Amino acid sequence: MARPPSQAAIALPRLKAPMLIADASVGAVEARSNTTVCSGALLDAYLARTQVSFAAAQQAADAGRAIADAATSDDYRFRWQTSEAAERFAGISLADLDGSRVHGVTAGWIASS
Repeated sequence: MARPPSQAAIALPRLKAPMLIADASVGAVEARSNTTVCSGALLDAYLARTQVSFAAAQQAADAGRAIADAATSDDYRFRWQTSEAAERFAGISLADLDGSRVHGVTAGWIASS
């Protein structure tokens, strides 16, 4: 839908990118078996899941294009997602009033193996 003239100067879209954006930060993390934050096994499981997830992460250039499209579009949307995966996740989280569906999707992200 076209942006009403009264909102043209003040309405900013809300950019949502709940999915991973590929960068070098995951490779820079060293797993340590001795930590006061969490057990070594839990940290190892989290890092293993994160490395697998980042292998399929959205490329920064693709996210940047989606953000540029949102910033320059004549269409106004309250929310924009930067990928189809982000759209699917946002659909789950927006319809999940008590958080149980999101918990079901994300619980395995930090569960120890």
